[in-house]
Amino acid sequence: GFLTFLLLPVLIFVSYKVDRGDANGILLKVGIITEDEEETTDTSAGFLAFSSESLKVTGTATETNLEIMVLRRGGKAGALVPLSCSFHTEPMSAAAGVDFEEAEGTLEMEEDQVEARIQIRIPERNRRLTDVEFLLVLEDAEGGPGFDPNDDGGEDSAIMTIMIEKYGSEGTALLRVFDRHVGLAHIQQGMLEWRDQIMNVIYCNGSPEEQAEASRSDWAMHLIALPWKLIFSTLPPVNLCGGWACFYGSLGGIAILTAAVSDLAELFGCALDIPAIVTAVTFVALGTSMPDLFASLSAAKDDPTADASVVNVTGSNSVNVFL
Repeated sequence: GFLTFLLLPVLIFVSYKVDRGDANGILLKVGIITEDEEETTDTSAGFLAFSSESLKVTGTATETNLEIMVLRRGGKAGALVPLSCSFHTEPMSAAAGVDFEEAEGTLEMEEDQVEARIQIRIPERNRRLTDVEFLLVLEDAEGGPGFDPNDDGGEDSAIMTIMIEKYGSEGTALLRVFDRHVGLAHIQQGMLEWRDQIMNVIYCNGSPEEQAEASRSDWAMHLIALPWKLIFSTLPPVNLCGGWACFYGSLGGIAILTAAVSDLAELFGCALDIPAIVTAVTFVALGTSMPDLFASLSAAKDDPTADASVVNVTGSNSVNVFL
């Protein structure tokens, strides 16, 4: 047992390296894996790429509509077949819904078409204390070789970094430091999501549209879970304070819930004259492990590597044993 404890970090490190592919050279030599045959890719239809990998947007107090150009690069005349790909935005220091409007969809190019445009909306704001950035990502190309491997994103995607420059009054030095490290826009976004989070809890299945189509079983489960949903909807969203507020709030909620379950289990065992150890390894263990079982089952079906299931099982058992 002690030797296993000492070797556990080594086993985790080796598994991590094998999963990343860093050990492929050694595995090839010993014959555990085989090298795939080299495939040639037809590039005559051209690569999809942005006109540039970065874009600076001058900050203004008015609404701005950006037109991002996507090009078909390196195609041959007469071989420009229809192409398509999906696109979406990803926040970095910029806050979605405050600094920029989230966008996603499908970009299509017809036969012999060499360029297309994506519309991105920048909402109006009175001022921006710091420069902020977000990403526009192209992926899931169909109909051609995909994306230029020399661009940001490689063969699997194309990435453009969009920076919105600061403008307006600079404010105090303390305010600028606070905005740089915490982000006033992220706080505003977090408050909006917090409001929506609480409102969505009230509706069956999360929205008025889904509630209109809810079945009797959906309503039954909604009413049973509603008190718990209302309690935990007060936890801050992940956008506030970089997710730490949600993390510590969740830990506090789990601690309170654990104490409540422990007291209820003790009262249950006392009422039925059952020893505490029997109550712990039967009713309490069953009640805490069954949700983890279904969560691990769902994660194993949806995740190709089942990493989430392994983490959930080990974390769940650790909590059950130590708490």
